[in-house]
Amino acid sequence: DQDLHSKFKLLEGKHALSGNAEVLATQAGCHYHLHDARRALVLAKQAWAIDPIVPTCTLVQVCALVELRLSNELFLLAHQLVDRDPNKAMAWFAVGCYYLLVRKYELAQQYFHKATTMDGALAAGWMGRGHAFAALDESDQAMAAYRTAMRLFPGSHLPFLCTGMEYLRTNNFQVSLHS
Repeated sequence: DQDLHSKFKLLEGKHALSGNAEVLATQAGCHYHLHDARRALVLAKQAWAIDPIVPTCTLVQVCALVELRLSNELFLLAHQLVDRDPNKAMAWFAVGCYYLLVRKYELAQQYFHKATTMDGALAAGWMGRGHAFAALDESDQAMAAYRTAMRLFPGSHLPFLCTGMEYLRTNNFQVSLHS
């Protein structure tokens, strides 16, 4: 964490990028992937305040709010996104995340479906769709969503992890060991 912080400070100082929304959003993403959702959320909010169009900061902000279980804040953010541009898949992804967080899985699935229909390359939307289907005990659909996320998230372990967890959830222990 300290090494990451010093590298970003060096980047900001050397190239006069202090306060740059893209740099803040990238920093937020790094912290999120290092399992520091609180710091990621702070940085994503800072990036959003500077430039709410930066897609990375929105995604990190939504995911951090889910991880931190801040449903009220996620509800407000999702409404802001939908009000700002209802034609953006990220807005509906945020709505789906809210419903997933408050355990209204059928609504979550509907909004994740809407998001992935609007943007079929939104890998996080496919992951959310898989989570909603798994929560509804619809294993085949969950696995299909996770497989789509695998194709869209090359190199990421998350879709594979979710696939393995789904195999475990359905008591398919042998297959889960190979996923």
